[in-house]
Amino acid sequence: KELIYDPKFMDYRNDIFFLRIISNCLETLSFIHKLKLCHGNLRPENIIVQWDECEEFDFLHPTAKILSIESIKLGFKNMPLIRKVDSLYQSPEQLLGFEDLVGDYSDIYTMGLILYEAIAREPVFPSDKPIVKRQQVFSKIAQHYRINDEVYALIEKATVKPFSYIPGSISEDAQKLIVLKSLNERYQNTEDFKKDLDELIGNL
Repeated sequence: KELIYDPKFMDYRNDIFFLRIISNCLETLSFIHKLKLCHGNLRPENIIVQWDECEEFDFLHPTAKILSIESIKLGFKNMPLIRKVDSLYQSPEQLLGFEDLVGDYSDIYTMGLILYEAIAREPVFPSDKPIVKRQQVFSKIAQHYRINDEVYALIEKATVKPFSYIPGSISEDAQKLIVLKSLNERYQNTEDFKKDLDELIGNL
């Protein structure tokens, strides 16, 4: 998070550095997901980037590590979240309280938010207010002026939400079906997300 908001890295030419960091994180998440686990509490503060003994970063091959592994849980197994997560980075299924739907799709969604923030240099959702929570669940993420069409297409696919309002009067099962439809329209795994991101990086 410090790197995202560091004035030294605000230049557009540093965008590829952040794209490589996200790619590195997706590789780690792929390993976690293959174990049928999900992180469930991803956010920029939980990602650290390694530097060398001269306190310099490898801009071509940055090494990133994901922290807060104590929040890792079984995905899609009706297991409650171990700890309260930062709601600004929660997926719609987490915000709606459908913990039995929380899994790798949720991590993919959150990585889409982090990718947005890394390139836009500002978060998707600025505050934890009721009106913002509604946007988190139902509103499509708008394209930021700093984000080009190619990067936005990846973010859009990673952050598909239930775009229609889910009224409380319908059954919980019906609500879950609406949410499940949105999950099926996201990236189905982190490998596909990383593949598209790496192809984009290779073309820059």
